[in-house]
Amino acid sequence: MLCCGARFGKDIATIEEGVKWAKFLCLNRLPDPNLQPLVHFWTVAPTFPLARQFWRDLKARFPKAAKPKWQNSLHQLEAFGGRLLWEIKSADRPDDLVAVGLDCLMMVEAALIHNSAWESALRPRLFSPGRTGIGIFNGTPKGTGSWYHKAYLRGQSEDPDDQDWWSINAPSTDNPHIDQQEIESAKRDMPDRFFRQEVMAEWLSGQGQVFRGIYDNICEPYVYGQWVRPIIIGVDWGRSRDYTVMTAMDATWRVLDLDRMNQVSWKLQRERLKNFAEKFDADLIIAEQNAMGDPLIENLREEID
Repeated sequence: MLCCGARFGKDIATIEEGVKWAKFLCLNRLPDPNLQPLVHFWTVAPTFPLARQFWRDLKARFPKAAKPKWQNSLHQLEAFGGRLLWEIKSADRPDDLVAVGLDCLMMVEAALIHNSAWESALRPRLFSPGRTGIGIFNGTPKGTGSWYHKAYLRGQSEDPDDQDWWSINAPSTDNPHIDQQEIESAKRDMPDRFFRQEVMAEWLSGQGQVFRGIYDNICEPYVYGQWVRPIIIGVDWGRSRDYTVMTAMDATWRVLDLDRMNQVSWKLQRERLKNFAEKFDADLIIAEQNAMGDPLIENLREEID
């Protein structure tokens, strides 16, 4: 597990480790009719927009000698003579992350992946007979108490039951390629709690987050599709100091899901809102209208139309 600050190089390190395992397994595993494909990898991100940079970096760094075949529309890679299948997935619909066993599960920005997605869908992918079941997770700390934080603690533990876990915690300043003057500038521009979390990669509890355990405390477990229409999504916009928050509710006022983000571009926020709405086939989106929200709403209308 790489629990590191922004721009540390987490995705590049994850790709390098994944490619190493892919090469080893493809060259050493004997053909087995019970394993289709012979070697199976997933990379899972909280949403597809967050997986796109990983996909671009993977294409740039995957060894050409393995003769990769890229299926861009499906976000799939086949290589090593068809022995390897490497797929990019999104965790925003956990019910779709089932029915396979994996040799390697990579998660990017894993701190943003909900507890329920890890516990009910992703963790069971790692104990299939004949599969290696390796996990490579990266992200920036987002408070304490989540599955991601608990996994990090297991990686630091000396308990024999946790010997299969390993984790590292490092700030952005450990990347020698980042201009340290930029770090100092960011420190002046960012609220202290955000700088400590996003740059210094500190595990903050109450003092680092205004609200804690939001998802687990207000979002009721549900089976995908078992809700009462209409589905309404509310949006409160933010960018640098405040968070953008999207909340989905059904006709009984049950909170189905929420998404929150900070330090994210307007373009990516619009993409995440579209994906969030498509997840529930939302009947109505009610977005905050003000000097900041009006241009975003207008852009969304143009993109949807």
